[in-house]
Amino acid sequence: MDLTAPSLLERMGTELRKFPVESAIPAKQGLNSLRLTWTSNAGGDWVAIAAGTGWTAKNLVGTDTLSFWLYTATSLAADALPKVFMEDNSNNKTTKISISPYSADLPAATWMRIRIPMSVFFDSSPLVNFSQIKTVGYGQNLADGISHTLLIDDVRVYEGSGTSDPVAPPTGLVAAGYDSHAFLTWKPNTESFLQGYEIHLSTDGGVTYQLRKIIPKTDSTCTDFVRSIGTNLSMIYRIKALNSANEPSEFSDPANCSTRDFSDDELKTMVQEATFRYFWEYGHPASGMARERLGSGNTVTIGGSGFGVMALLVGIERGFITRQQGIDRILRILNFLENADRFHGVWSHWIDGNTGNVIPFSTKDNGADLVESAFMIQGLLAVRQYFQGNDAEEELIRQKITSLWEAVEWSWFRKNNENVLYWHWSPNYGWDMNLQIRGWMEASIVYMLAVASPTY
Repeated sequence: MDLTAPSLLERMGTELRKFPVESAIPAKQGLNSLRLTWTSNAGGDWVAIAAGTGWTAKNLVGTDTLSFWLYTATSLAADALPKVFMEDNSNNKTTKISISPYSADLPAATWMRIRIPMSVFFDSSPLVNFSQIKTVGYGQNLADGISHTLLIDDVRVYEGSGTSDPVAPPTGLVAAGYDSHAFLTWKPNTESFLQGYEIHLSTDGGVTYQLRKIIPKTDSTCTDFVRSIGTNLSMIYRIKALNSANEPSEFSDPANCSTRDFSDDELKTMVQEATFRYFWEYGHPASGMARERLGSGNTVTIGGSGFGVMALLVGIERGFITRQQGIDRILRILNFLENADRFHGVWSHWIDGNTGNVIPFSTKDNGADLVESAFMIQGLLAVRQYFQGNDAEEELIRQKITSLWEAVEWSWFRKNNENVLYWHWSPNYGWDMNLQIRGWMEASIVYMLAVASPTY
């Protein structure tokens, strides 16, 4: 946000570079809207820009409409509305386009949708790269010396009508109450045009509902912290699905839960179950493996998955999942491990959870990682010991783990029969990493497993 005196512009943040957010007046979509308060004076200027999550650039080539919603507490003449522009990744700005030709006078306390054809930006701004647009901005127009406030929401660029088929109400909603939060799960919608979900809460027996959160379409769980509302709450949750036009479905069936004061043991169980959910609910959907970290996409980690399979055993014992659920996940992981890239029986640190191909940890760390693989084998041996049933699935688990365990060529990692094991080997760079495994630390498990190996 930039300002040139004598114009005035409300700005937020220590550097006065942030767009103010409005949450007291209900937004058109979601939990809040942008608040634009300005006074345009002759000789001055201002601009205020809004970016998407992470400032990720969008390809707008082929789109035909810029759409956003405006709200004013008092009526506002169209010619007093600001201008609008876009900016690409190289900081090239489009021509600033006046909103007034595309809007009637705004009535008081009413959300009004504005639609501007993208052609006016394309035709007036040939130097802008519309395949890499990072922001939409608003700027000074009429220098009337009057303070104005607009709320701005649901800024979108699209091709076609901007409408979408309706989505079905979500199903299978379950709510569990804890000391200070509720945890919700539901069956994910399957529509290709699904945009996300709205979480609604009632604390007055279902008389009124408050929108609590917007959840992305990739999630079918929600943690809602409610301590700011009160303690020992009786709560009813309902959720809606959103289509690609941000239009909500009908409500789901309600799910009831309550918060209560937890004992120390209940608090410990809560933390343990929440930790378990990282491995269970955030496990890679294709491979079942543990992701490297939150937001790592298809990058799964071999060592972390060793910890993850042991966490599955704890989850079964604690009743967080059923034994059959654990069996199903373990078999999915084992099938993936059998087909993933291996080097003398050893996996890489990072693997693509869809393909099983190596994802290099660094340039020369693009092959075997003996320490991380030891963590995986350690976890698998615990799984083999746990599933001792006589049914076909548990026997298959034991057989697959034994095969993976016996395929690890521990002795080969002595590098020409040295009396030490080496951490890395690359199909392209050989032993260039040259990192010996020494000392009493977490990597000591490598030597314990190597000594115990029935084959190498």
